[in-house]
Amino acid sequence: MPLPTTREEFANYKIRMDDMPVAEEAEDAWLDLASIAATDPDEAWPIIVELLRTKDEDELRTIGAGVLETFISYHGTTWAAPIEDEMFGNPRLITAMAMVRGIDKHPELARRISHFFGE
Repeated sequence: MPLPTTREEFANYKIRMDDMPVAEEAEDAWLDLASIAATDPDEAWPIIVELLRTKDEDELRTIGAGVLETFISYHGTTWAAPIEDEMFGNPRLITAMAMVRGIDKHPELARRISHFFGE
């Protein structure tokens, strides 16, 4: 569904989106995982790595811009080495990491992974 460009299109778009069923259990699971990513990196990291097994590029980007970004925001400095190590053997993590904002707030992580992005 293309994004709306006029007020009328937006109104119709919003009506269609409001009518779509929401998978509340799935939404709750993502919120729970975001909470774990912020508070318990030892539990969150293996879950994130497992999620990255998907072959769907859009899902990888969603993981990167979502739960992985939360994880990096809270633990990017202390987890710089394990993240880099995983990136060497996991190209899907590289794809997801390309969507993470705020890596620059963790200079050690930024330094360690810059070569994966041609920097």
